Amino acid sequence: WVLCFWAAAGISASALTVVSNLSNNDASAWDLGPVAGPLSDVGVSFTTGAGPGWNLDSVTLNLSQDLVTPTPPAEQLTFRLTDDGGGEPGVDLGTFTSIIPTIPGNNSLFPAGAISLSPNTTYWLVGIYPVEEVVYWTNTDDLSETGEPGWSIGDDTFFFDGADWQISAVGAPVLFEVNATIVPEPGALGLALFGLSTCLIGGRRRSG
Repeated sequence: WVLCFWAAAGISASALTVVSNLSNNDASAWDLGPVAGPLSDVGVSFTTGAGPGWNLDSVTLNLSQDLVTPTPPAEQLTFRLTDDGGGEPGVDLGTFTSIIPTIPGNNSLFPAGAISLSPNTTYWLVGIYPVEEVVYWTNTDDLSETGEPGWSIGDDTFFFDGADWQISAVGAPVLFEVNATIVPEPGALGLALFGLSTCLIGGRRRSG
């Protein structure tokens, strides 16, 4: 029975940091707030690697602040995931639980509902804070990243000016990481379930 339990446990997977640039050097930052009236959504892309797919577990991003404001107001930081709309954020695919940001430092956000990621696909992480020049998303001029094979982070940071998406920082992506759990291959899942059922049948025969 112990061996059966281990075999069944083998079909589950733990969350991985699939792509990250959080350890890169700080360069500057982009305001997560209103600019000249409209809210300034800030977005950055990432692309998944090959495989059966992933369930998105969390994202972590590095935030800084305006030194004029010692503490951020008790407003909610909001993020969403979108598909790729031709080189810019597209259709919303899901949202993350809003938080009051920790400034400065790394902030982890978790999906408000299940979000699945397809292989070899580009997605956009888009954030907004409703108060101007208080919360900043730190960026980097280091284009390297760590993580799973085939995963990558887009080189540029974008912002929404109220009408269109614009590049706000060329060659300067914001600092963040994506954590996800791989979806088991259908064949591996079937094999594990077959092994578990075999153990159960064997256990019944012995007990009989």
